[in-house]
Amino acid sequence: MKTCNECNGTKLKKESLNVFLTLKQGAGSKLKGAEKPETCNLQPGTKYNIADLQRMPLNDLIAFVDAYKEHTTKAQNLVQRIINPLNDRAKTIQDLGLGYLSLNR
Repeated sequence: MKTCNECNGTKLKKESLNVFLTLKQGAGSKLKGAEKPETCNLQPGTKYNIADLQRMPLNDLIAFVDAYKEHTTKAQNLVQRIINPLNDRAKTIQDLGLGYLSLNR
């Protein structure tokens, strides 16, 4: 089977894959709050697109979202409309003991 050169198998548009979120350098302490910080591969300063976020285990995604929300300079209404519902749903799944799953499954 051949992988699409444009989306690299993510099934997402090129425009969507070119939007990145970056954790600020001071966000590292928040990542330590991950359920298993020794397995958390998130690095401040690294760019993550939607495909990267989908591949993360929910435990790492929750740590990323919490750190991003705390250190972002974006408008708070944007953060509240998009990130808060995502975080709430991910934490519900984590509470069910399924934090090892990722969104692309």
